[in-house]
Amino acid sequence: MKRRLAIQSLLGLPGISALPMLAQQAPTDKTKPPSTEKLPPELKPAPIDEFPKLAVIRPDAVVAGETNFLSASQSETLRHLAGLLVPASGGRAGATEAGAPEFLDFLIGRSPAPRQKLYRAGLDKLEGDARHRYSKSFSSLTAAEADSLLAALHQPWSQQGPADELGRFLEAAKEDMLRATMNSREFLASGGQRRASGLGTYWHALD
Repeated sequence: MKRRLAIQSLLGLPGISALPMLAQQAPTDKTKPPSTEKLPPELKPAPIDEFPKLAVIRPDAVVAGETNFLSASQSETLRHLAGLLVPASGGRAGATEAGAPEFLDFLIGRSPAPRQKLYRAGLDKLEGDARHRYSKSFSSLTAAEADSLLAALHQPWSQQGPADELGRFLEAAKEDMLRATMNSREFLASGGQRRASGLGTYWHALD
């Protein structure tokens, strides 16, 4: 009796005498699920129908994206601008070949409102300037004609950035287009690398 009390005090158990009774019980039927009736509510597993249902997303909608944010005219302007900002060079894919305009259309459509406004206003400004100066759409301009409308990209670099809205758009579009191109499968497959190379792109003059 003293030995039993000593074991109980060491283990901190309410009664060691219950252990032999448990050993004499019939073995549990493993084909039946364990009973949860005696478990506290917080320890009971949730019913199957309470697990969250995950939405199914089409892979092509995630990978390829959808060009439905910009208007048809804005999309054409952005595509022509892409070919001017990041042209194909040295056998490497440019922005157009890499699908960068379509990706940016998808990305900007899910960006904050100020970014969306910057892109829409900038593209509309390029189209308006082309119509006013050359009486044709921006997408129809030659590289020489378009260059006169992209003069903001030739301005000396400053920490504050361009002062006018068109200049801010062109700077943002150049950076976005270059990044989207260099991270595309098409660019990497054509021998390009994810690094800051010129690629024949527009850059601010340093002098």
